[in-house]
Amino acid sequence: MSSALELRPLTSMSPEGIPYTRFEATEIQIVRMLLLLQSAWILAAPDLHAETLVYLIREIHGRDDELFGLLAAELAKRVWGIGGAFAQGFDLITKEDILWRVEQQIFKLVLAETPSRQSDFLEIAFGRAVERRTNDAVEKHNATTWGLREVLARPDNDDDDDGDELERSIADSRAGPEENLLHREEEAVRRKRYWKMRRVVKNPMHLEALRLQICEGYSIEELMACFNATRGKVNYALETAKKQMRDAREAQVRQGAASRNGDTQQ
Repeated sequence: MSSALELRPLTSMSPEGIPYTRFEATEIQIVRMLLLLQSAWILAAPDLHAETLVYLIREIHGRDDELFGLLAAELAKRVWGIGGAFAQGFDLITKEDILWRVEQQIFKLVLAETPSRQSDFLEIAFGRAVERRTNDAVEKHNATTWGLREVLARPDNDDDDDGDELERSIADSRAGPEENLLHREEEAVRRKRYWKMRRVVKNPMHLEALRLQICEGYSIEELMACFNATRGKVNYALETAKKQMRDAREAQVRQGAASRNGDTQQ
C-alpha cells in the first residue's frame, strides 16, 4: 500500500496541458484514511468525499474483496444520488436503466488498468464526471425510437411542428410492432434479472460478470477478455455472485415459510 506521505500521483493533464492534481481537502482526507486501519474505512465511508472513495477503492482492489465491495457499494450510491438529479422526467424503469449505464461507465473508469484523463478526473471532480455521463445517457436515450416517443408524450412538449417531424422520424425508423414488443419484453426480463442480482451481489466486478453471462450471454472466454482476468478469477467472481443469489433465495423461502407458520398458529 502507498505510504501516507507518497500518494499515488495522477498522471494526466488537462486539454490545456496543466497536470491534474487533487484538491487539497481530498488529499488530506486520503492521508487521514491511509493512517487508519482498513477496518475503519467501512465506518468512515458514508462521510468521505467521492474522490477519496475512488482512491481507496483503487488501493484495495484485488486485495480484499469484502472491503472493496462495501466501498464500491457506497460509491455506487453517490453515482445514483448525483445522476438522479440529472435524469428527471422518466418513468422509474427508464431512470434506473439510465443510471445503471452511468454506474457501469464510472466503475469501468475506476477499475481501469491504465490511467487516463477520464479515470484521473474521478479523483478531482467526481460529481462533474457523473453529471456529464448522465446527461450523455439521457441524450442517447432520447435519441432512440422509444425515447423520442417519451419526449413527445411529455406535457411540456407544445411545439406541433417539431412534434410532427419527430413522428415522421419514428415512423421511418421503427421496426414492426411484433419485433418492438419482443424487444421490449426481452429488455424487461433483462432488467428484472439485473435488479435481483444488484440487490444481493455486493462486488461490482462480480455483479457485472454475472450480468454479462446471464443477461448478455457472454462466455467464460469473453468475460476473461472483458475483465483482462484469468479463468480462475472469472469463475470465482461468477461462483461467489451465484452463491449470494442462492443464499438470498433461500433466506426469502425461509422467511416466507416462517410467515406462513405464524399465520397458521394465529
